[in-house]
Amino acid sequence: MARTPDLERRQELLDRIVEYLAQNGLAQATLRPMAAALDVSINRLVHHFGSKEELLTAALARSLEQQITVQNAWLSRAPRLTQAELYRKWWRWMNAAPANLALVRLNYEAATLEPTVTGLAGEVRADQIGVWRHDTALRLVAEGMPPERAVDEASLIKATFTGLVMDLFATGDRRRLTKAMDDFLERLTETVAPSRRSTSSGPHRRCPACAAAPALKKAQGAIVNITDIHAERPLRNYVVYSVAKAGLSGLTRALARDLAPEVRVNAVAPGPILWPEDDAFDELSRQRIISHTPLKREGAPDDIAKAVYYLMAEATYVTGETLNVDGGRHVAI
Repeated sequence: MARTPDLERRQELLDRIVEYLAQNGLAQATLRPMAAALDVSINRLVHHFGSKEELLTAALARSLEQQITVQNAWLSRAPRLTQAELYRKWWRWMNAAPANLALVRLNYEAATLEPTVTGLAGEVRADQIGVWRHDTALRLVAEGMPPERAVDEASLIKATFTGLVMDLFATGDRRRLTKAMDDFLERLTETVAPSRRSTSSGPHRRCPACAAAPALKKAQGAIVNITDIHAERPLRNYVVYSVAKAGLSGLTRALARDLAPEVRVNAVAPGPILWPEDDAFDELSRQRIISHTPLKREGAPDDIAKAVYYLMAEATYVTGETLNVDGGRHVAI
């Protein structure tokens, strides 16, 4: 479905806002000078984004989306890039143009400034670093590292990379820091190599599900995996869970290609259905989540069952898709 003109105007304006913030920073960002610089009225900003905090949240999400698009383009051309090779590409990309470095600086600024300055929610600030830490952990798992170790290694890797980037912001000493980055990535390659070797032997070690492919194709059935909306936007304090669900989302898409046309493979991503039993979400937290869910209520297990049945029995021309059953929350967070 085509976007409405109002949504298209909002997207165009949002891209301009990201560029403005990347050049001018968040610390002094207010609507009046922003509107003047963009040659729009304050009312137009409020119309599209509501408040300053909502505008900044949307802009930061868009800046991450732009960077993810860059990474996806690299991976589409070279799907087998290792984690070290990917970080090397990021370092070169940041240093290739001032606008690239400014875009990255925007996310780091959002993560480090006090919320009293920006008004940003804690999860928004955490996402500026957490999204990439989550992505790193996922890719390490794909390279053969056990999930628990991958989470720890991803934290160390991202912390080291962040430190080098912050040093670059402060000193601009590209020559010294590029040498340090090369040394770091060489060590990273040595760290990951044993895990990669341990998963490279045997016909199905890298893809255990492929071992079942002949039987699945013969049955001409359908597979429905249960992922989570936080496979794309990791949930704070649930790193291993988020990494595992993101891996399952990737597996869904990969199997959809490998098992077609005999077998369809899809996934259902539930939102707030049943709360965890570890008391991680008190009543206030639950109400806050519901308030950010467009349908303003939690779902029921029957909602998930109906979605699974649809993908299993009725959606005969659908494969490789993830169906969000979350009251619209995936478009609101």
